[in-house]
Amino acid sequence: MSSGTTAESIQLLDPVPGQYTAVVLDYGTGLLSDWQGGVTFAAPPRPLPGIREAWTLTCETSDGRVLGTRRVVVDRGRSIDVGRVCGRGADRAKMS
Repeated sequence: MSSGTTAESIQLLDPVPGQYTAVVLDYGTGLLSDWQGGVTFAAPPRPLPGIREAWTLTCETSDGRVLGTRRVVVDRGRSIDVGRVCGRGADRAKMS
């Protein structure tokens, strides 16, 4: 339960376009009451420039046999084409 000086917030991640309604209930009394507040809209934060992430991508079968491995370095927030890491035999192998 919050007092009159406690700020509360909610964030919707990647909301679909549309109309939204905020209903505020005073939990202290259990009644709808007047309130002061605001709604803000903001774009998601941009990725920090210059941060690179290094990953090891491994493709293996359900029994643990490694079909391919590739080291990947990519700028944060970006994507790259790593090609066919699993090789031609992966099309026939059951992937986990």
